[in-house]
Amino acid sequence: MFNFKAFAQTAIGRITGHTDILEAYLAGGIGMAAADGRIDREELEQVRASAKADEFVTRLFSEDVIDSTMNKMVQKIKASGMAAIDKELEDIAGEDDPIRHAVYLCIYKTAKADGVLDPAEVKMADKYAGLLNITPADKAGIEDSVDDNEIVFDF
Repeated sequence: MFNFKAFAQTAIGRITGHTDILEAYLAGGIGMAAADGRIDREELEQVRASAKADEFVTRLFSEDVIDSTMNKMVQKIKASGMAAIDKELEDIAGEDDPIRHAVYLCIYKTAKADGVLDPAEVKMADKYAGLLNITPADKAGIEDSVDDNEIVFDF
């Protein structure tokens, strides 16, 4: 089971006022939306809506910050392509486990939002886990927590 208590204890002070974690979350969501080779406006709006509905994100960032960061990420991706997504994830690869795990959890939840994880999304999730330096055991535990709906928000 993935418990956010450890995350909260080590990360809240570090994240407050910093959008790099939100940027990685949104970039990962956009990347998952692009797993089929294209990104359309509806998928971008789904990523934005998912962020605004995500308890992890909304405990840390206001709707205005989510919107402005989403717009910033879309512009970065338009300017630099999919490499911008990889860079955002690589930028936080050295963070503490709870931060990287929480970002991967959000990416995986985005991938599973429609209830189905297709082969392109599996490949993308594997890539993103690697960019975030998530161990295979931790990746499996995070995914099992989402699949079993056992995520605990305890902070």
